[in-house]
Amino acid sequence: MLASAPVILLLLDYWPLRRFEQPSLSKGKGRILKSRNQRGVTRRLFLEKIPLLVLSGGCCVITFILQKRATGAIPPLPFLWRVQNALVSYVIYAWKTLWPTGLAVFYPHPNNALPIWEVILAIGFLLAITAAAIVLRRERPYLFTGWFWYLGTLVPVIGLVQVGEQGHADRYTYLPHIGLFLLVVWLVADVAAVRQSRSRFAVATAVIIIVALAWTAFIQTSYWRNSEILWTHALAVTSDNDFAHNNLGYLCVERGEL
Repeated sequence: MLASAPVILLLLDYWPLRRFEQPSLSKGKGRILKSRNQRGVTRRLFLEKIPLLVLSGGCCVITFILQKRATGAIPPLPFLWRVQNALVSYVIYAWKTLWPTGLAVFYPHPNNALPIWEVILAIGFLLAITAAAIVLRRERPYLFTGWFWYLGTLVPVIGLVQVGEQGHADRYTYLPHIGLFLLVVWLVADVAAVRQSRSRFAVATAVIIIVALAWTAFIQTSYWRNSEILWTHALAVTSDNDFAHNNLGYLCVERGEL
């Protein structure tokens, strides 16, 4: 995920730092952009990220080689399957950010089992949010930065390059979550500023959401009490999970139950 650090820095340059803008005064009407300087500013911001881009690229290559060696026996999946899973995973990650239930330590790859309607809906959802972020980038720049932070930081781990048997993994979203939280927090702040008369309702809603999320976090941590509970829960919330079956079976062998 940190391989996308140059992209994150460029997004932060756009907002909230606004380093792409070059303000000046023109006929007393306030701040405007100097078009003749804009290209120079953009070029400078991109050039200063090149060293980080080189380092990120090198880390990606090394990581890919090492993980390929570690999982060399795993047959590669068709690229179309990986693309379909990546599109649906983007939506799954976003949904589990809003309502983190049904989490598992391992999610098996769906291979070619994804219904076509799920893929189409995922494409539609991603295109709609992306279009909104681009169209509203001047009025709501946090939408642009937050959404493309989320999309960009997931690219290295979304599964287009196969480095394991998992379909997706919750641990991959720690950094991408920042983009979604940034987007949601500023959006809620804007809505609250417009509708100040409904502040009590907003506070009550926030309290309910916080309590609900705290409860789901408490429940989720309870599944990590021991290996048996962990893998049994993984089997309960996923399907065709050979990895969970294998680990639960190994646990039974260690206990002498098989």
